[in-house]
Amino acid sequence: MGLSRQRGVMRCIVGLLLGLTIVSGGAIWGAGLHKARAQGPQAACRVNACAANCLDYQYVLGMQNLDTYIRWYNTAVELTGCNDPDWWQNFTFLLSIASEIVGAPGGYTLDCRSMVLGQYSVCVNQCESNPCRYAPNVRTTITDCSQGNLSVRVDNSRTGLLPDYEPDAYSREFKTYVWLQREDGQRLLVHKEDVPTLSYPNWVISYGYNQCLQENLGHACELLALFDQPSDQTVDISWGNGLYDMTSLISSSSGMDGQASQGWVLLNSDGDSVTFSQGTVSGWMWVRERTKSGWFADWSDWSDTVTHWDAYSGDYTIRNSESNLPIYWNRVDRDTYVFVTEGPSQCFLEGTYTLTAEAPIAHDKDTADNSATCSLDLFNPPPPPPPPGQQPTATPAGYRDIGPGTTSSALQEGIGGETFRLQVPAGLVALRLTLTNISPGADFDLLVQKDCPPQQCGELAYSERGSNLDEEIYLSSPQAGTYYIWVKRYTGSGNYTLGVEFLRTTPTPAITPTPRPTWTPTPTPIPWTGETESEPNDSLSTADLWPATTEMRGQIATQGDKDFFRWQAPESGIYTVALTNVPANIEADLILFNANGYIIASYYTARAGEPVSLTIDANAGEVFTARVCASRASQTSSAYYHLSLSWVPDPGEPNDTKAQANYWDWQAGPAYGYFWERVTGDVDYYTVTIPTSLGSVLFTATLDEVPSNVEPNVIILDVGGYVVVADYSAGSGQSVSLTIDANAGQMFYIGVSPSSRSQTSLQPYRLTIQTVPDPNEPNDSRAEATPWDWQAGPMHGYFWERVTGEADYYKILVPTPLAPTLLTISLTDVAPNVEPNLVVYDQGGYTVASDYSASAGQSVTLNVPAQGGKVFYIRVSPSSRSQTSMQPYTLSVQAGPPLTATPSRTPTLTRTPTLTRTPTRTYTPTLTRTPTLTRTPTPTRTPTATRTPTPERTPGK
Repeated sequence: MGLSRQRGVMRCIVGLLLGLTIVSGGAIWGAGLHKARAQGPQAACRVNACAANCLDYQYVLGMQNLDTYIRWYNTAVELTGCNDPDWWQNFTFLLSIASEIVGAPGGYTLDCRSMVLGQYSVCVNQCESNPCRYAPNVRTTITDCSQGNLSVRVDNSRTGLLPDYEPDAYSREFKTYVWLQREDGQRLLVHKEDVPTLSYPNWVISYGYNQCLQENLGHACELLALFDQPSDQTVDISWGNGLYDMTSLISSSSGMDGQASQGWVLLNSDGDSVTFSQGTVSGWMWVRERTKSGWFADWSDWSDTVTHWDAYSGDYTIRNSESNLPIYWNRVDRDTYVFVTEGPSQCFLEGTYTLTAEAPIAHDKDTADNSATCSLDLFNPPPPPPPPGQQPTATPAGYRDIGPGTTSSALQEGIGGETFRLQVPAGLVALRLTLTNISPGADFDLLVQKDCPPQQCGELAYSERGSNLDEEIYLSSPQAGTYYIWVKRYTGSGNYTLGVEFLRTTPTPAITPTPRPTWTPTPTPIPWTGETESEPNDSLSTADLWPATTEMRGQIATQGDKDFFRWQAPESGIYTVALTNVPANIEADLILFNANGYIIASYYTARAGEPVSLTIDANAGEVFTARVCASRASQTSSAYYHLSLSWVPDPGEPNDTKAQANYWDWQAGPAYGYFWERVTGDVDYYTVTIPTSLGSVLFTATLDEVPSNVEPNVIILDVGGYVVVADYSAGSGQSVSLTIDANAGQMFYIGVSPSSRSQTSLQPYRLTIQTVPDPNEPNDSRAEATPWDWQAGPMHGYFWERVTGEADYYKILVPTPLAPTLLTISLTDVAPNVEPNLVVYDQGGYTVASDYSASAGQSVTLNVPAQGGKVFYIRVSPSSRSQTSMQPYTLSVQAGPPLTATPSRTPTLTRTPTLTRTPTRTYTPTLTRTPTLTRTPTPTRTPTATRTPTPERTPGK
């Protein structure tokens, strides 16, 4: 059936050539996390998707350059009618549905449909033996992982892999999912992203489409436009602070399942609901749904949606609605998971959180890297901000107004706590709040916030000492205004006394330690030259300022005491905070926070009296806070511990993004850096330029002096940020070398990183660059072809075409005096890993001779008829860009019979005794031969007339 007979159906459908695949994914980063290494490539490919991608490759992507593509387009497409404006949509539609049609039509007719389906049949045969022959290789990486934020990148742009795993097809649109899990609890979906078609590096996106537009090549450009797609996409996700115990946040529920105390609930029947009380509470609603149409039909696959919700403006109700009874013809089965990721700090669930980004793709060369994870040890949420666009003023019902002095009250079982409102005047030196006389067996906590209740807006300060201990909050120089105090019931019930003290003069020695000069740590007084803590310093907001160049000391003199010290990095470097002189009875905990209050390093397992140290990387000017406390509230001592700060300068930092990359004059010497990426970033970036004076080169970047505990990653990107080559496979302590081809004036980024942020070392790595001249570059197109006096000797070049182009072009001229002859063009000294291609074009760009069949290491020879004054272009290339070698090839040209022998050839003159042969004149005795006239004595033959003596027979009458 001809294409025109299908026009009515096809005309209303427009397919995309690059949408042929059926369905087509990690470095993993985070604070104190691990980067998962794939356990070897894991292919998952489909024959029909491979065959459809094969069409892409055969018709467009495999053309390698615009000239070749246009020649194909002007012949195959035009001759078959695919470029007919009325058929254009049909052509793209045919390409898009080819993966669903098996085989070519019965009778061969050269029309558009036959061309496409005929090629598809060939592609199916190729893909049956290797379904991954044409497939994408999508990778998922997590580029930033922290409390509250996650960045996920998916790309299909890697090069430098083994040929079997380099992407050579576009992915179709797919979805990326982000999951949150605390410890071994329920896995919860927090984000779902639609990712568009991703390209892989090819001639169309690098220059071909733009060049086609510049040359105004009409429909040919429209076809290329379908391939002008991105090769990667990055998604930034604000996922929340962690999970929260929802028990006290839920005001009512119906049919609720799940585990509210572990941070999630499930609504899985029609009408199930949960209502959250108004406050600074927000989270996610993950809905899973499937449908069925007809009593005997099958259920559809599950679909997922994720929606953010909040209770900022009032109570918020989430209800599950479905129609899943057997009486319904159309049925909907829906499950709704609800969880909170922002709420009161006292409800925060500590623990190890894992974030997982997944890109499930059915047609992919390596699905092992389609998933990326990062883990975070979280202990405290950041203070929640006020609701957007409004100042929180709502207060819980039943608060009590109080003033300075003591207030006695009680908390019963089932009561979450009691709220008090306090007006604080201006000019106070400090505000002191205490919680005492707590009934035996009960554990109550004390929290305070300005202008808003702590259970609604988070606390300004808190005291949570645990057990039956008294609680105390000390606020220095409090601002005047309204403060809300929350006495929160943690466990038990009973009485308590709330004390409020306005301090209008300098705090008493019971609150602030005695001045430094009176401290005598030993019987033999040694003057203390460092800093001494100043209580209260029990929270991030009241932390003591700690100059980086001095030593600090403090005491854990009361139960549950926590000492906070804030310091600023004077320069970029690797900083070590050391806790020494720990009292013999104290098991010390040491924690480091960044400026936003997030934990970036911690140590909780020290034995009694054991010193503790933490090392982090920091940029100049960054602010951090150290917290010192005992592992158990009952451990106290009047002896002083010491806290010191030391660092190793790292002047190259910050260089953790391409925008911050260090300029490196690589000709002046090596670059050095440290594998220490816990805080400042994931990678050390350097920019390098090939000086114009150096010319084109083969450029090798080598990373060595790698610490024995580090598995290094090295990547080189072009000026546009696209990956040129990378190596993620090095073992611990192993050096890495990457080589690319580069032209004079080009700039590149080099990225150096450990495979995991946990791999750190104070041993600096070294980065060096060596080059090998490649003087004939750039010669990657006919327009840039290197002029070659082939009679003066052979030409040499390198099979290295990762960056600058796909081939080496040379332009030769046959001297005018040279008579017609046969040129022998030879490509020799081919590297054993290279399958060479050799092509010769005439001056108009049309192929004169070619050989694409040579095997690895094999020489190639072509013979080309030539005559004086003719110009030829010679193209040398490997069969694949992955075939590279530092061994130069040799290209030579020899003319046929020697030039001096050309006179002996002019016997074309003696041969032209076609003149002597022109005794065709003697032949012209066609006149004498025309004795056909004499032969035509048919008259003498006409004695038939004499034979007709029929009259003589008449006597018989």
